[in-house]
Amino acid sequence: MATFPPAQSLRVLCIDGGGIKGYTSLLILKRIFRTLVIEGNLAEEPRPCQVFDLIAGTSTGGLIAVMLGRLHMTIDECIAEYEEVGKRIFGKRPPCGQLGKMVKGLASSPFYDIGGLQEEIKKVLDEMKIPRNEAFLERTTPQCRVMLCVTRKATAKADLLRNYKSHHSTQENYDCQIWEAASATAAAPMYFKRVRGLWRDMVRWWERGCIVSLGTGAPQINEVSANLAGFLRGSVDIMTDSEDIADQFARSKDGCDLAKSRRYFRFSVPQGMKEIEMEDYKETEKMKALTTDYLSKIGSGTEVVQCARSLLYPDDNLQQGVEIKPSLLPYNPCIHFVERPYYEQRLRAFFTPYMQTQQIFVLWGLGGTGKTQIALKFAHAMKYRFSVFWTTVETQNETVTYEPHYLRKTLLRLEETCGSWLMILDNTDDLDEFRGKSEQDMCVSSFIPRRGRIIITTRDQRFQGLVAGAHDGQRVGPMDNVEAKYLLLHSIPEHLGNTDSGETMSATGELLEELGNLPLAVAQAAANIVDQHLSLTEYVSLYRDKKRRMGLLQSPVQDFQSKDPRNTSQSVLVTWELSFEHLQKQNPLSVTFLSYLSCFHYQGIPKRLILRLPEFRSFDPGDFSQVVRGPLHLSLVDELEETGEGTEYSVHPLVHDRAIYRLAKEEGVRYLTACIDLLINVGTENGVLVHDWIAHAVRQVGLCEDFSIVSRSSSTLLQLVANVFRTAGLVEHGVVLAARSLDMATAVWDHDDPAILRIREVKVCCLNAAARYRDSEIECQLALEFLDLESIKAKLTEDEIELERTTIGGYLGSALNGLKRYADAERVHRQQLKRKLIKGDPTSEAFAKHNLAHALYKQGRYNEARTINDELLTWSESAGGREVVPRPLYLVMMNLKAHICKQAPMQSSSHEFNHDEVLRIYLFVYHESLRLLGPTDIDTWKAANNALSKLNELQRYDEAGPILKTLLITCISADIRVEGEFAATFFITWSISLQYWVILVSNGKVDDAMEFLDFLLYVKESLNLHNFPPRVLSNTLNLLGVSLQWRGQFNEAEKYHRRASEIEMALCGSARDADLLNVIYYNIMLALARQGRVAQAFAFREQHKMEIECAEGNHGTCEQRIERDRNDYEVYKQAENGLQTGRIRRGDMWWRCHQDVLNRTERRYGYLYDKVTTEEVSTTISPKVRF
Repeated sequence: MATFPPAQSLRVLCIDGGGIKGYTSLLILKRIFRTLVIEGNLAEEPRPCQVFDLIAGTSTGGLIAVMLGRLHMTIDECIAEYEEVGKRIFGKRPPCGQLGKMVKGLASSPFYDIGGLQEEIKKVLDEMKIPRNEAFLERTTPQCRVMLCVTRKATAKADLLRNYKSHHSTQENYDCQIWEAASATAAAPMYFKRVRGLWRDMVRWWERGCIVSLGTGAPQINEVSANLAGFLRGSVDIMTDSEDIADQFARSKDGCDLAKSRRYFRFSVPQGMKEIEMEDYKETEKMKALTTDYLSKIGSGTEVVQCARSLLYPDDNLQQGVEIKPSLLPYNPCIHFVERPYYEQRLRAFFTPYMQTQQIFVLWGLGGTGKTQIALKFAHAMKYRFSVFWTTVETQNETVTYEPHYLRKTLLRLEETCGSWLMILDNTDDLDEFRGKSEQDMCVSSFIPRRGRIIITTRDQRFQGLVAGAHDGQRVGPMDNVEAKYLLLHSIPEHLGNTDSGETMSATGELLEELGNLPLAVAQAAANIVDQHLSLTEYVSLYRDKKRRMGLLQSPVQDFQSKDPRNTSQSVLVTWELSFEHLQKQNPLSVTFLSYLSCFHYQGIPKRLILRLPEFRSFDPGDFSQVVRGPLHLSLVDELEETGEGTEYSVHPLVHDRAIYRLAKEEGVRYLTACIDLLINVGTENGVLVHDWIAHAVRQVGLCEDFSIVSRSSSTLLQLVANVFRTAGLVEHGVVLAARSLDMATAVWDHDDPAILRIREVKVCCLNAAARYRDSEIECQLALEFLDLESIKAKLTEDEIELERTTIGGYLGSALNGLKRYADAERVHRQQLKRKLIKGDPTSEAFAKHNLAHALYKQGRYNEARTINDELLTWSESAGGREVVPRPLYLVMMNLKAHICKQAPMQSSSHEFNHDEVLRIYLFVYHESLRLLGPTDIDTWKAANNALSKLNELQRYDEAGPILKTLLITCISADIRVEGEFAATFFITWSISLQYWVILVSNGKVDDAMEFLDFLLYVKESLNLHNFPPRVLSNTLNLLGVSLQWRGQFNEAEKYHRRASEIEMALCGSARDADLLNVIYYNIMLALARQGRVAQAFAFREQHKMEIECAEGNHGTCEQRIERDRNDYEVYKQAENGLQTGRIRRGDMWWRCHQDVLNRTERRYGYLYDKVTTEEVSTTISPKVRF
C-alpha cells in the first residue's frame, strides 16, 4: 500500500498534559505508527497530520498537538524538538517548589516560564522556515484540524483554540498566531471537566472512527497526608491529573460503546511515572525504559496492534460488540472465503467520501471470479454501519411486474434515508433488461434510488460507463497464486491433501494453472476431491485427461454456511453455458467466434488471423465488431491492443476448453481443420513455424489428438511442432510428434510423395538430438532407399536428389559418431566430400572436412587428424576463410586442435605437449562460445567441460568454481531440459562438479564444500532431475551421505549410503566402480557406529571385510574413528563450558590450538556461543538434505 487509506469517519488523537512526561506520549505514538506501517504494508511511516483528522491537546499535550498537527512534523522530529525545548523550559523549577506550583495552579497561571516557552516556540518556527507571525488559523481547509485547551484570563474558564473555523453558534473563532496558541495552552488544566463537556458537544456532530488518547502516567494511590508537604503534593496531583477523567469517560456509556467497537484506545504508562517531576527533563532515559516495559506487556502490545488496525480502517474497525443494523442480507460468505484485500479497499475508498447523490460501483468480470463473494463479504462488514439490502436481479422480473406501487413507495423512502443504507444488486447480467429498452416504465433501473450507495455485480462490463461512472467500477479477475493455493488447500481435508509432500505441492501448482486460478473452479475442484474421496494428486492425474476434465467439474459447490439458493447450481459449466445460450440467441456468429478462438492458445490470438477464417473473410470492421461485442460484454473474451501487433484476443483457459469440448465431434473437426490450414499458410517461414505462432500450433496438436484427426494438414502441423520441440530441447516430445507425423503422412499421402521424405528427415534430426542413434541410422537408410525409387527420381530433379542425399549423409554421419562407429563415420564423411554440392560450397566443405578429422581423431589416427584440422584452421584464419567459415565451426576446430595436442604429442621437441597451451585453447573456446552462442547452447557446455577437466587436472580449482556455477545457474534460469544428447553433456558437467566438491574437501575447505553441495541439491530439485546415470547417481548419493555425517545427521546419512551401494551393486562387470563401493561400505559402517550401533557396525565390517579393509587403510579403522569422535566431543564440551564461564574466548591460544577439531564438531553438534550472546541467540539445526 503506497498511501494511507482514506476514511469517512474521524481519526482523533487526544494528548494529555504532563510537562516533560509528555515525552512518553510521543514514544507510545511512535510505537503505534511503527505497527501501523507493518499492518498496512505502507511504503513509509506517515506523518500524524496525514493520519488524524483532529489532534486535541491540553497544556504540554497542546504543544505537541501544535507541532504534529499545525507544523506537520514527523514523530521523530517532534521527539527531537520536545527534548530540546524540555531542557530549556522544564529545567527551570518554579519558585517555592511544590507550593509555588500549587499557587500558580490555583491562580490559573502557567506552571512554566511563559516568556521562555514563547521564545522557544519561535525558534522552532525559525528552524522550519515558518514566519514568526504565521496565524494559527489556516486560510484553507487544514490537512489536520488542531484543537487546544486554553484558559481565558478574565474568567479563568476553559476555552478552545482551533486552526480551523467553527460554525457552531456557541463557539468563538479566535485570531492568534502559532506561537501565541502554543504558549496559551501551557497552563495545566484545573478545568478539565469543562473541556470534557465541550468535547462531548463537538463530537456529536461527527462520526467517530478511532479515538486515541495518550496519557502521561497514572498517579500513585496514597492516603491523605497529614503534613503540609504531602498535602501540597496531593493538590498538584489533582490539578494536573487527567487519568481520573479518562477513567470516567471509559466507564461512561459512550466510552464503553467506543471501546467495545475498537474505536477508543487509551495508552498511559501506569507505573513509575509518578516519581518523575513534570519539569525533570533529565529523566528521559528512565521514561524510555518505563515506556518500553509498558509496551512490551502482552495486553499493551495487543492494544497497539488493534489501534493500528483501527486507524487504518476506522470505518469498519473490526466492529465487535456493535449492534447490527436492520438488513435484508439472506446469506453469508462461503465457508472457505479467501480475503482479497484489493477489491475491499477499492469499495471502501469509493464509498468513503459520502455524497448526497447516487453512488454506484460496479464489480464486473467473468462468471466464477468471485464477484458475489467479494460483495457479500463487504456487505457483512458494513452491516454494523448501514442497513444492507441484497437482491439478486436475475429473479426480480416478476416482482417488478406485479408490485410496482409498493416498489415506488419503497424507492421514495430509500431516497429520504439515503445515508443509512447500502444496496447490492447481484447478478445484474442483462443490461437491456436492466435499462428496459422495450418497456421503459417497468425496467429494473426505474426502481433504483437516485441517491445512496449501490453495488452492482455483473458479467457485462458495459455497466461501468453506462450505469455507473466511467471510472466507478472494477474488473474482478482470477485469484493470484497465493490466494488460489490457500483456497484449494483449505477446502480439502488434511488426509486428502498432504501439504508436506513435494508431489502434492507440485500437483497443486499444476491444477491451479489449469484452472486459471478461477475461484469457483478451484472451489469446485475441492468439492469434487472431497465428494469422490480422491487425494489431490489422484485428482490432478485424472484432470490431465482433457476428455475427462469437464466431467470433473460437473459437481456443484455445496456450501451449507452460505445458504445461497444457487448452491445447487454453483458450477462453472452451468455459469458459462448460460452465457453461450444467451449469445446463441443474440448472434450465433458470436458462438462461432468463440469456437474458433478455442482452436488457438488462449492468449495472444491475433484479430487479423481470425478475420481470414471462412465465416469472417467478407466482414467489414463494423460487422465484425457486432460479432465480438457479445463475448466482450459477458467478459468471456478480452480484447487488447498490442503496440505494433494490432488487436489480440485472450480467453480464460477454462472458458477456452469449454468452448471447444461442448461441440459435437463433427463441428470440432470442422473448426479445427480450418484453423490448422490457416496456421500452416500464414504461420511459417521457409518451412519453420514463426515464433509467435508456436503456442497456437501446440494447442492444435493437442486438439488433433483429442478429436482423432488424420489429415495431410495435421501431419504437416505435427512435423512443424516436432521441429520446434527439438530446437527447444524437448527432444523426447519431438521424437514422439515426428513419429506420429510420419505415420500419418504414410497413411494419407501417396507412398512416394516427396513430402514424406522431409518429414522423415525431421524425425532423424529429433532422434539424433535424443541420442537415439541406432533408430536414426535406420531412418537414414530408409530415406536413402526412398531416394532410389524410380517414382521419386521422376518427381525430383537430379540436383534435388543430390541435395537430399547430401543432407541425409550428414545426419547419418552424426548417428554413426554417436554409436562410436568412427570407421563407418569416416567412410560417410569421405563420400560427402566427393559430392558436387559439398565441393561447390566452401562452408559445407569445411564442415565435412572437420567431421572427417574428428572421425580420424576418435580412431586414434592423430597425425592424419592433425594435418586436416591444421589446414582448416590456417585457411579459416585467412582473409578468404574468415568470410565463409562460421565462427562456431572455427571454435570446434580449435577444440579439436587441443584434443589432438593433449592426446598425441609429436616426437619433435617443437611439438612437445604443453598443458598451459591446451588449457589456453579450451578457455578461449569456452569464453568465445559463451559470448557467441550463450550459456544454453550444448557446444558451450562441451567447451566448458573441456576447460573444467583441464583446470581440475592442473589443480587450478579457484577458476573452475565460477564456470561451474555459471553453467548450473543458467540451467535453472533458462529452464533447460536435461534430456537426449544434452543430458550426456550435462552429466559430464555434474560429474566434474562432484570432483570439484571432493577437491574442496581434500583441501580443507569443508564449509565451501558444504555450501557447494547445497547448491548442487538446489540445482537438482529445480531441474527435477531423475534420469541420472547409475554411476553418477551412486557417487552423488554417497557424497550427500558424507555431508549429512558432517552435520551430525547419521541416521539420514546411512539411508543415502545404502541407496548408493544398491545402485553400485546393480551395475555389472566393468561398469561397477570397486573403489567407490569400498568407500560407500566404509561410510555405512561409520554411520552405524556414530548412531551408537557399534556392534552392528562391526558386524557390517565383517560382512564386507575385503571392501572395508581397503578403505580403512586409507581413512583409518572403525575403532580409530570412534576414538577420534570421542576425543573431538570432549574438546567440544570443554569449549562449551569454557565459553560459558569466560575461561575460554574465541580466537585465544587454546581455541587456535584446537581450531580444526572445533570446526569439525561445531558443524556436527552446533555452533558454540560465548557468555555474552548465549541469551540472545538460539542454536539452529541444519535443514535435512533431500535427494
